[in-house]
This record gives sequence, C-alpha cells and structure tokens, in this order.
Amino acid sequence: MRTLYLMRHAKSDWTDEHQDDFDRTLTNRGQRAASLMGIFMTQKGLAPRGILCSTAMRTEQTAQRVVAQLPAPPDIVSLPDLYMASADTVFERVTSLGDAPSPMMVIGHNPSMADFIPLALTEEALTSEAAQQAMLKFPTAGLAIIQFDCDRWADIKPRTGQLKRFVAPKGLV
Repeated sequence: MRTLYLMRHAKSDWTDEHQDDFDRTLTNRGQRAASLMGIFMTQKGLAPRGILCSTAMRTEQTAQRVVAQLPAPPDIVSLPDLYMASADTVFERVTSLGDAPSPMMVIGHNPSMADFIPLALTEEALTSEAAQQAMLKFPTAGLAIIQFDCDRWADIKPRTGQLKRFVAPKGLV
C-alpha cells in the first residue's frame, strides 16, 4: 500500500504587485495554516517519510512550517519542475519515487493539485463529497490523502487511487 499526501501551498502574499509570482511569501494567515496542518498531521499520525516540494518561495515556506510541527523531520526534495506543473508532471514525479518509503508528500500549486485528483482516483472514488470538494476548490494549505493498492510507487497507475481524507485548515479551527 502506498499513501500520498497532496498539499497546496498555504496563503501567499499578493500585496506587492511587482513581485515575481515565484518569489511570493506566505502571509501571516498562511504561516498559521501551514503550522496548523503540521500539528493536525502529527496528532493523526500522518507524518510523511519524505516531501517533494516546488521550489517557489511559498511552497518551501509551507513545507518548513509543516515539518516544524512533525515529530521527526522528513527529507525535503525541492523540484523546480513542480512549480506550476501539470497534474501529469506531478504524477510522473510520484511514480518515479521507486522504493521510497510510504507515506510521501507533494507540496505544490493549483491547478495541478486539484487536477491531480481526477487523474489519480478511481471513477467510484471521484463521486465522493471530499473528491468533489478537492476538485472544485483545493484551498490553500489543503491536504488530500490518497492511497494506492500497490507495493512500489512505480506501480501506481492513473485512476487507481482512493481518497481517504480531504482536510482544509478552515475545518480545523
């Protein structure tokens, strides 16, 4: 069994209209939400064994805030191609993990996080309320937990996953 945690970066700062999108940082609200999600993950025993993270400032800051709340900090691998990646690129990155331990986490951007849901889940799983919510509006710092019935990441095929849980920070307060 392979478990993937899919997280969108926390709320980013848009106050400087001249700042490059890649360099935007988290707002105070975003910092709190990322920390809150890390606390939630620890309380529920959901600590990832590794994290694949976009190299954008807001995703790296999200990862740092989440990891700071975990009992044991996992390795974070920063990947430039996750910045504004397609869902297919995210899927390729997940399946290239080989024998990496489970669970693993991807921290990225929308629309790739929301678009990953229909690519990953079975037709039946797509009808759940949680899947519909994730596809319609994958909120900042939102977390999708997807399980695949296989032994290696490379064995994951499209539309074979089950959405076990979808959590937004708003629902944790």
